[in-house]
Amino acid sequence: EDSPRAAALMGLTPDALRGATDRDLGIAPERTRDTIERFRAARASAAPAPIELTFERAEGGPRTLVGRVIALDDPSEERYVFVAEDVTELRLLQSNLIRADRLASLGTLSASIGHEIANSTAVAMADVQLSMKLVERGEGPEVLRGALRDAHAALLRTAAVLHDMRALAIGADWSGDDADVCAAVDDVKDLLRLLLERHAVLHETRPATALAAMSHSRLVQILLNVMRNAVEALGPGRGNLWLAVSRLGPDRLRIEVSDDGPGIEPALRGRLFEPFVSTKEAGTGLGLYVCRLLLTRAGGSIEATERSGGGTKIRLEIPAAG
Repeated sequence: EDSPRAAALMGLTPDALRGATDRDLGIAPERTRDTIERFRAARASAAPAPIELTFERAEGGPRTLVGRVIALDDPSEERYVFVAEDVTELRLLQSNLIRADRLASLGTLSASIGHEIANSTAVAMADVQLSMKLVERGEGPEVLRGALRDAHAALLRTAAVLHDMRALAIGADWSGDDADVCAAVDDVKDLLRLLLERHAVLHETRPATALAAMSHSRLVQILLNVMRNAVEALGPGRGNLWLAVSRLGPDRLRIEVSDDGPGIEPALRGRLFEPFVSTKEAGTGLGLYVCRLLLTRAGGSIEATERSGGGTKIRLEIPAAG
């Protein structure tokens, strides 16, 4: 029976389609055999799934069909009817949406990398500026060596951030050495030394040792973002910053960073870990978003609450190393 719609789909006239073989239609014999095998499998199945076929038209490029097979009761030969829908445009739309989503993710990732590098660069620049002042004042080599060592550490952290963000992008294996939380805190304090000296009184509560099941560089990256935000929330004056590390049983650690700054509006606090959401006028809104991604990959979590007495508390939970 003639099917004008089938002929139009193949890019042919009904007369040209009538009686045409697979060779006439430009379909390779192996493709025909594969299609027949799929039709036979569908006929033998009690609940056959829809079949998707893609073929090249003589003109107009490939088309994709999705449909079901009906076996005709003809004792003289094996015959099928394929009742299908042309989903070519739908598949193209889906492909474009996936591509757009990937491009959007790439843009977010690029901005995140820029944010993290800016953090480390700012620390390195501050240490280099301090080194220049120390040279001008004729300070001894030990003091100068310490400032340059801090600048070097900040630049090394930039390289580590680039490595970790690449791993985040490609979904690489995130296994690594366990991190000593206290050592990570000490490294962050060194990186933020000038900022802490000018704007915060730090109060610490932590055990002698606590091992987290994530790499040292990622833990430093997370704590640096959280503690830097807390210090900057204190404003131009000098406020209080609390850091508490504790155990939640044998397999969980909690780190809390609190400040007595102005706090965050409840509506904004609930969106604090979304990309491009920031409480700072010049903020990128990516630091805490990256923290959440890193913690989620490690099996941890992060949340923001109001501190009793005013200010903000950021609570991190991290799997403890076994």
